[in-house]
Amino acid sequence: MVIIESIVFFYFVYSVAYTAFFSISSFFYIVPSIRVVRPYLRHSHQRFCLFIPAYKEDAVIVETAHHAVHQSYPRELFDVVVIADQLQPHTLSMLRQLPIQVAEVEFQQSTKVKSLREAVGRLSSGFDYAIVLDADNIIDVDFLQKVNGLVSTKRYKAIQVQRRAKNHNNKLAFLDGLSEGINTRIYRQGASAVGLSSSISGSGLIVDFNLLKNYLQTTNAVGGFDRELELYLLKHGAKV
Repeated sequence: MVIIESIVFFYFVYSVAYTAFFSISSFFYIVPSIRVVRPYLRHSHQRFCLFIPAYKEDAVIVETAHHAVHQSYPRELFDVVVIADQLQPHTLSMLRQLPIQVAEVEFQQSTKVKSLREAVGRLSSGFDYAIVLDADNIIDVDFLQKVNGLVSTKRYKAIQVQRRAKNHNNKLAFLDGLSEGINTRIYRQGASAVGLSSSISGSGLIVDFNLLKNYLQTTNAVGGFDRELELYLLKHGAKV
């Protein structure tokens, strides 16, 4: 009985100490400075591909794609690819009116990994970074400009951006935003502050294009896409 009590006790001590350490560390996190890259410095502009997997997301995907396209970043330096998995014909028609690529896919068992692998496989090379968004992720008009400022000067291989709730008009949305804020503070900012790799969320992720492509060729993850990718990046020396 004493042994069982000791195991339970040390488990909870470890859990509390682990969370407390990164919580305190987060107070020492320094937000990376973002240098604005001038338009005439074309060699400092990276090529991005924004992937938006959409499984039956007819209600939100058109708005998300619209925001993804309308960026202050040079239009010829980024592509938007909506991965359409079981979207309605009307939604597909609206998407095709936008200057984006629509990659229709169909699987017996749909997963984000399968959708991304299929879309990446259809693209020609030439991209520097891939950006993975969820179907309801709305990005600011200067999003790519800021991302380019980071990757062009810091040479990061992977970045997890901060996801924020679009509204707080109900308790569930408020709690969802609060949970995301806590995770960002402790497991991303706290980890980064002590020189460790930030955890990733599975969306709002910027990663070296070739790293993502190689990862997708080696995995068949059904769930836990973000955890598997974290391990893969660590094994290949890419700190988030």
